[in-house]
Amino acid sequence: MVRNTTKLLGVAVLLWGGNLKAQNRSCQAPNAQSNRLRELVQTILLDADSVRRADFGITSTDTSRVTVVTTDSICHQVTAVVEASAAKTLLAGTTSLIVVHYPGGYAAINPTAYSTYNAYFVDEQRTKLLFILGGE
Repeated sequence: MVRNTTKLLGVAVLLWGGNLKAQNRSCQAPNAQSNRLRELVQTILLDADSVRRADFGITSTDTSRVTVVTTDSICHQVTAVVEASAAKTLLAGTTSLIVVHYPGGYAAINPTAYSTYNAYFVDEQRTKLLFILGGE
């Protein structure tokens, strides 16, 4: 009985541990794409249309608060929300979307996509997709 329990526990740890490893996604290093996304979000923050800003969840127009995210857990969560909403995996492996934080939420782009204008906007709590800019 002890031997069977040990084997079962070993299989459970192996499966659980393997699943966790596959789930961890690290942030993209800041680069030209992340800088373009940051600039796009800053432009949206300054948009005169307050309704449009509300669509993106923007709570402030302070462009200095728009930053490239380098915390892996946040990049992972934003990527997971976008992929769940899109009902497909956008990136294979352990790579996340490029993520920028702004007052009120997060913007993300696929690093393999051609244009930053296919951008995903996720709420501050990283639980739901607010808007897709572009039309993917």
